[in-house]
Amino acid sequence: MFFLHLFIAHYVCFSMEFFKWLLFFLPLYSHSVKAQVTYTFQNDISVIEEEFQLTKPFSGGFIAPQYSTIDLDFDGINDLFVFERSSSKISTFLLKDGTYKYAPQYESLFPSDLNNWVLLRDYNCDGKMDLFTSSIFGVSLYENTSTSKLEWDLKYQTIFTEGSNGQTNLQMSGLDLPAIGDVDNDGDLDILNFNFATGGGIEFHKNLSVENTGICNLELVRTTKRYGDFEECTCDTYVFGTDECFTGGRDEHSGGKTILSFYNSNSLTQDLVIGQEYCLLPGYLPNTGTLELANMNRVEFGFPAIEQPLRIEYPAFYEIDFFDDGSNSLMAVPNSYIADGSQNYESLSFLYEKNSEDEYKLTNSNFLKEEMIDVGHMASPVFIDLDFDGDEDLLIGTGKMGTGAAIWMYKNIGTASNPSFELSSKNFLSFKEDLLGAIRLQIFDVDKNSMPDLIVQKVIENELIVEALLNSGSPISPYSKTNSVQLNLPNLSIWDSPHYFKLGNKTGLLIGKQAGNLEYFTTTGSIASPTWQLVSSTYLGIMEDFIKRNLRIITLDFDANGTLDMLSSNDSGEVLVYSNFLSENTMQSVIGFDPSSGIDFNLNFGKLANPTVANLYGTREPSLSFGLLQGGVNILKSTKETDVETAFTLKITTYPNPIENKQMLLYSTKNGQARVLDAAGKEIISSFDLLAGEQVDLQLILESGIYFVEVVSVENEKAVKRIVILD
Repeated sequence: MFFLHLFIAHYVCFSMEFFKWLLFFLPLYSHSVKAQVTYTFQNDISVIEEEFQLTKPFSGGFIAPQYSTIDLDFDGINDLFVFERSSSKISTFLLKDGTYKYAPQYESLFPSDLNNWVLLRDYNCDGKMDLFTSSIFGVSLYENTSTSKLEWDLKYQTIFTEGSNGQTNLQMSGLDLPAIGDVDNDGDLDILNFNFATGGGIEFHKNLSVENTGICNLELVRTTKRYGDFEECTCDTYVFGTDECFTGGRDEHSGGKTILSFYNSNSLTQDLVIGQEYCLLPGYLPNTGTLELANMNRVEFGFPAIEQPLRIEYPAFYEIDFFDDGSNSLMAVPNSYIADGSQNYESLSFLYEKNSEDEYKLTNSNFLKEEMIDVGHMASPVFIDLDFDGDEDLLIGTGKMGTGAAIWMYKNIGTASNPSFELSSKNFLSFKEDLLGAIRLQIFDVDKNSMPDLIVQKVIENELIVEALLNSGSPISPYSKTNSVQLNLPNLSIWDSPHYFKLGNKTGLLIGKQAGNLEYFTTTGSIASPTWQLVSSTYLGIMEDFIKRNLRIITLDFDANGTLDMLSSNDSGEVLVYSNFLSENTMQSVIGFDPSSGIDFNLNFGKLANPTVANLYGTREPSLSFGLLQGGVNILKSTKETDVETAFTLKITTYPNPIENKQMLLYSTKNGQARVLDAAGKEIISSFDLLAGEQVDLQLILESGIYFVEVVSVENEKAVKRIVILD
């Protein structure tokens, strides 16, 4: 299993980089987008978790964040850039008054083809952070050419170094994270990376630009393949001096490796801290050498704080002035490429700061993440009025977390037009005990009784099983595992994403495929025992595409014009709306809008993002929400708002129905007057007050038969519900 995991990770890194390199030489066909629809990110919605008010609730979460600083808004203060390795998503935060504020409007200003790792460093000493990143041949460099907004120029598609046989590309594994900094304190940037071929020793690529020209640039020479005169053998074994740890010419420990070179031990030389894939222990190696010749002769595994040893899989370290106050802090996070649920992803961003004794102390074990909704990984949100109080609550399916995947439930304690959420359960309906690999959710009326059912897509080992939890009609407990039906679908992989939609009196099925194409099915028979008929395996011309893999689909009337539209997203970050998709093929690009600047910007939610819709603001145009691979959630509000006053209609529910014990619970989404009529329309129970979302317990001492509950709202809307009283 170890070698399979390693092969897959190496293959994914290489194949993606190779394909992107190939795109420079191959013309691609693409649909033309005729229009745009705009949304604004919503991060001021109140969210409470365990009596703690989240300050950045819908900022997206992290699994394997890579931190750098850069001045995003040209105010002279360094802000925060985060590249999420697991999903290749960029997140940007402005530093204002000592606090970070999520600022997604800057994310699209960075190069779009970033993978594996990203480090921002000023290579030419012009005071602007440039961008180093992984490429198929090793390392690429984008120069920061910004004046009034962020702009980049691809300076080096491949960075070269002078080796023993002349100029060669600086090769490194895409699984690794190099150290890029002024290692020898001569004013220009050097690079340390593990040997691409053998892995155990570190190569030192010394930059001679200042020595040769007097200015900062890149003139790299590989001066050694064994920097510091040591080698890493296994998780807890290093050798020094003339000792070697190779057996049969192969490295004992394969997999990714991270390096941080930094000043720590009050000397003129930089020490190292190393993280390794499949290992929990970071290795700290003090440098006892000189600027000209580094020497490491011991390794310590209690770093950064002996009393609180760090234990995370494949650790990576970043030394950053997080608060732009001239004081560097140390951040430790996982560098895992694949989120497999083996770690506690709720707590993995460890911030260390030095005390008065110059010792690192853990000051925060969940930096930034503690201020966000973050369910771990593979977030899949849906919004549904669980308690029938007229506003939509939030359910989030998760990936495996230790024992199994779960559903988190946030109750909306606000209103239908001003949402506010409070965490109610991290194990709604007790799915965690089923040891699932992942849970994805959809709301759909499966049994066609006008009640929203909960579709649960469950990953069990290598199989995707889909079941519907039927709505009982009870606002107290609408869903139960015991009231469910398994849904039969065409053959699916665990990465495929089925989506049901209403097709007249029938049910339609769209399947976003892992390969990127869209399958469209219609059915005869019941949804539980259907006969599926394939209409198209590339519906709307959406074909297999390596860049646009993991297609996700949702349907709704997004523009409130009375026709059913379709929204698609994929790993490229592209988000499109197909208007009236069953009859037309008109595409609109979904983009972001920054109200403070009036500027539109492109969206990118990273790989394996799960879209859904919500009615949160009392408008006919729905809001969008995306559950991210790294565990968080984004919410976006349409910039178009229609019929705010009448967007929500009066709805009532009764439970149970039929009624056996003469007792019934009645709920309404609006304030009004209620009464009970018999089948002939005669008033049996006279009018009484009914408040929105509040339970009314009615004693119906009536003969068996059919009756009607009538509710008239304060806006003079009328709703009628048929009830049956049994003997």
